[in-house]
Amino acid sequence: MRNPDLPLEKFFRKMDGYMRVLQQITSQSSDIELIPLETISDDELANVKSILADTYRIRWRGSLKEFAELITELENKGWIDPINHGEVNAFTRSILSCFDFSETQKKIDSKTEASLMQYLKPSERETKIYSKRYIKKFASILFNHPKK
Repeated sequence: MRNPDLPLEKFFRKMDGYMRVLQQITSQSSDIELIPLETISDDELANVKSILADTYRIRWRGSLKEFAELITELENKGWIDPINHGEVNAFTRSILSCFDFSETQKKIDSKTEASLMQYLKPSERETKIYSKRYIKKFASILFNHPKK
């Protein structure tokens, strides 16, 4: 089970900063009323977090290792551009904003981002993903032969 508050904590801290800026901008207008985050009840906040988490992210039903294999196979078969070593962090953050990996976490405090980055590092994929006991799930993806 994952801690659903972790990814959204950063979001709400940023939103608090944006709220402060908006308060300054709108302080001259009596038509707009901003509600400070401190006044929102825990239930309302949990509801917003739930809506954001459920609405904007695709739930991954496999393991992180399987997801990393999928990305690697898509790369190897020409469906996506290769992820260079210097792009792993940015790529991982982009993936985490699109996918919900909560079902892959064995502990509440699991570090999904760090784990996924380890799997996706080009220099470590062969040993991290394709261990002796690992059974490939996505090897049958066909090659992409783009039309020129």
